Amino acid sequence: MINLKTVSLRHYFSAAVFKLLVFAPFNVFGQFTAVTTPVGGDCGGFWQYLPPSYTTSPTTKYPIIFFLHGIGELGSGSNGDLQRLLIYGPTKLIHTGQWPAHFTVGGKNFECIVITPQFRWWPGPSDLDSVIAYALRNYRVDTTRMYMTGLSMGGGALWTYVTTTAGNAKRMAAVAPVSGAAFPEPAEAAVLASTNLPVWALHNLNDPTVPSTYSVDWVNYINSYVPIPNPKALLTIFQANGHDSWDSAYNLNYRPRGLNVFEWMLQYSRGAGAPPPVLTASAGADTTLTLPSDTALLSASRSNDVGASITGYQWTQDSGPAAQLLNSGSVNAQVVLTTPGKYQFSVLVKDNQGDQSTSKVTVQLNADPPASLPV
Repeated sequence: MINLKTVSLRHYFSAAVFKLLVFAPFNVFGQFTAVTTPVGGDCGGFWQYLPPSYTTSPTTKYPIIFFLHGIGELGSGSNGDLQRLLIYGPTKLIHTGQWPAHFTVGGKNFECIVITPQFRWWPGPSDLDSVIAYALRNYRVDTTRMYMTGLSMGGGALWTYVTTTAGNAKRMAAVAPVSGAAFPEPAEAAVLASTNLPVWALHNLNDPTVPSTYSVDWVNYINSYVPIPNPKALLTIFQANGHDSWDSAYNLNYRPRGLNVFEWMLQYSRGAGAPPPVLTASAGADTTLTLPSDTALLSASRSNDVGASITGYQWTQDSGPAAQLLNSGSVNAQVVLTTPGKYQFSVLVKDNQGDQSTSKVTVQLNADPPASLPV
């Protein structure tokens, strides 16, 4: 898929947003916190919103909305850079106190977790998988109600994610790309259409940065699939100029079908679907040798990759006396030790999604015990 990394997508924001405002205590509006924990190789930090009842209902699982920002909000994930994410979309609504404590859809109230990752560069599917996997490990997520929306670059990353594999599309209950910067391809639209993923694409008619025909073509390609997806993809083209269609798209009072974009997503749920790929390296168990035995086998054969395939291994020595490391690029390596002491080795495991994981193992080499003297 062609994503428009070379297109200039400039978002302007006021210097006033560069103040650190973190709502740490829980209250009727929930908890909004800047988290400077890296997630995968591209996300350096994120904003988390936890709903009002999150701490008082410790067994409840919640819908989750992933919001993907535009290219103008790229950053390191530091506290300062994270302030850039407060000017658009759900994070703006939360930051300015407009986000409701719950949404009411079909007579039911839904409180949502909102995760807004900050990326260093244009995110790919493996970067989004890392964010999803982190959320599933660290929050009580209702996996039948995972939603994704994004603007401009983020909308393009969303399109790419849900059209790369059917498994990606099946993880989401509904998606809403806004001014999505990803070139439409019929074959990739067919991948999404085959999963019946609900889609609502929104765009300004006269967008000078990302043509509105991108959203038009995506929706037409999806809806031309046979059998026609259920539900059919929806399209909103605002009769407006400029790249910024997100202020209209995320307006809580914009309800062309009686539901705003968040309420529209929340009306859908689906089976939990395939989990995002999770790569876990294993360097095996620690071992002890006693001279004259001086060779140990290191094995990463118990490394595990859910949803992807391991493509490579790299062994290195971290500490201890000098050792000879053989077959360092294989799943199994050998080390020849000469000096008694404690040795530590690491294995770096990579997969075909671009993810990587490391694990460490210790080898203890003991001296040859003195021979027993005859009695």
